[in-house]
Amino acid sequence: MAKRCGFPPNYKIERVEKLSAKRVFFGVLQKIMVICCAIFFGFANAFSANLPSGYTELEYIGTNHNAYIMTNFTVNDFDRVVADIKLYDNDTELNSKQYPHLFGVSADATSGGVQAKVFRFFNPSVSSMYAAYNDKWASVWGGTWAPQSVPLNNWHKFDIKLAAGEQYIKMDTSVVATGTMSSTLVNSYKLPIFAMSYAGNIMYLPHLDSKEIKMYLGDTLVANFVPAKNSSGVVGMYDTVGGQFYTSRGTGEFTAGPVVLDPCRNLLNVNDPNRNNNHFLTDGNGTVEHATFAISDYIAIPAGTTTLTYSTDREGTGLGQSAYAAFYTANKTYISSIQQGTDLVRVMNVPNNAAYIKVSFSIAQGNWQLEVGSTATAYVPYSAACHNENSIKIATTAYNAARFNSVQTDLNNAVATIREIVTKTINQTAAIASLQADKQTRPEDACPAGKKCLLVETEENGVVVPHWFPIVENICGVPSGYTCLDYIQASGTQYIDTGIVPTLTSGAHIRAKFLALKSSDNIIFGATDSTAFAGGKPMSIDVFKNQVLMPLGGRADNSINYTSAISQTMTTNVLYDFKMNYLNDKKAVINDVVRATYTAPVSMTSKSLMLFNLNSSAGGISQYAATKSQIFSAVITDGSNIVFNGVPAKRDSDGVIGVYDTVSDRFLTNAGTGTFTAGPEI
Repeated sequence: MAKRCGFPPNYKIERVEKLSAKRVFFGVLQKIMVICCAIFFGFANAFSANLPSGYTELEYIGTNHNAYIMTNFTVNDFDRVVADIKLYDNDTELNSKQYPHLFGVSADATSGGVQAKVFRFFNPSVSSMYAAYNDKWASVWGGTWAPQSVPLNNWHKFDIKLAAGEQYIKMDTSVVATGTMSSTLVNSYKLPIFAMSYAGNIMYLPHLDSKEIKMYLGDTLVANFVPAKNSSGVVGMYDTVGGQFYTSRGTGEFTAGPVVLDPCRNLLNVNDPNRNNNHFLTDGNGTVEHATFAISDYIAIPAGTTTLTYSTDREGTGLGQSAYAAFYTANKTYISSIQQGTDLVRVMNVPNNAAYIKVSFSIAQGNWQLEVGSTATAYVPYSAACHNENSIKIATTAYNAARFNSVQTDLNNAVATIREIVTKTINQTAAIASLQADKQTRPEDACPAGKKCLLVETEENGVVVPHWFPIVENICGVPSGYTCLDYIQASGTQYIDTGIVPTLTSGAHIRAKFLALKSSDNIIFGATDSTAFAGGKPMSIDVFKNQVLMPLGGRADNSINYTSAISQTMTTNVLYDFKMNYLNDKKAVINDVVRATYTAPVSMTSKSLMLFNLNSSAGGISQYAATKSQIFSAVITDGSNIVFNGVPAKRDSDGVIGVYDTVSDRFLTNAGTGTFTAGPEI
């Protein structure tokens, strides 16, 4: 997904408080962008799970009592599972397979429920679902129990909560069971999905199809299993949180559902006002008059494209016997032509230096589609929300409609919220009313000339309604005179003193990438009262060989307040998201996965926290600093408040690189030697 709305993909936008009067407008815009970016990335994920290269997303995968996956989670690593599944078993199969399970793990080696978390099915004529927490089934959890059947051969959404103090089973919109069991579970066996583990003995595989399966621990998504196949065609589920592809551990293989197609794949806008009506292209970039044909405007070819497929459903003369398509360079110089012909599909090899293409098409009949690749797929209409280069694209119309039913209301509500924020702010603040017109953001019917806009498309009574929001400068929150950067890069001798001295309730959220890793300490953030990392009640983030150390102050016995050791195979050139006691939540989180928990510290370093280094009684200590690293964002919290929000930025007047703290309105520059390297401007 291309960068839109001024933030890189998956950027965690922090809430910034205490905005000064001179920056009220930027604060308003940030609120708007928080809403819009959240929706945008959510909808982008609805279109595509953002699988890495070599993996193809599938609508679902199937198992017929012979395939399951073994996760890396124990009962204490998750407390909620949400899944869309279609159960195929009939009564005979269900009884013969003895209660097929969606998931389950027990410490009992036979068939009893001990230290267990289980969700299973059985005879639909009686009551077709059950869950267990520890040694108690849902009917005796102490809450409500309303057993019901699962209609077979239909998709249903199941939401199962199995946490200490709270349990429930939900199917679609119905609540099947609730409970308040408070047992603490101790069970080190790994959890299978599509099977039951009795102390490692695998049993009771189901016959079902499954879409995406999400696992949570509290409010944190710890796993997102997406149906997929790899480049070899092996079918399984890709965990987009943990970055791991899981294949069948059973006696058989998973079956593949349909491939999830890109809803933005059609590059041809047949209604483009810049089309050349009543003509078609000929060989050599010529044109011929024709009453029912038109020539497209220049269509940008996505970078790296080697083949394009042009298709139509116009029977008879197909794409046009005498009509041609033509390729052009980046400066729109003609390269070559290719005859479209009478077939319904034409696969075209793209010249190496081609950046644009024009095609000929009938304006009188047929659906026409130009797409990347060598295969013609089902027709989808062109959408401006997919291809307008000056817009943030949030499209919900017509494509994979079922995938958006659950979030369409959220999008409509967000549009209303944006309008309300803008309207209230304009009415309340005279300063905003006096701002120049080019710095006001209002919903428009079209994007004003020369502007970049946020485009939100909603569907109202079956009609697609566009809402354009012009984007102001420096939408990342820094004031005029500064330019936002994607990241800043240090070589081991540059660092920034935030001026923030941590307290017993301090936390941090740092997004960073290591371009090189030493075999010793690689500290990206921290402070200590000592001259060595190991002492001084430190608060820091340190990559040490294949561990991540995130100490949080000191304990009563004067030892360091570590979490349990976090084993993490660190890779260079990978963006990592670190959270330590963020908003005082007592958790150590890496890439949205809770890796350990903290006890509350009893003492804390009195030194201010540094970025790219460890502050100490001797200042920044270069021996601990990462040799080459990048920081994309840095947030420091105190209790439930954000006290530092560091945005990578450049001062326009002299080109100096640093971070801009949007909480205190301070631009912080290098406190070490040498200079930072700037990332791309946003």
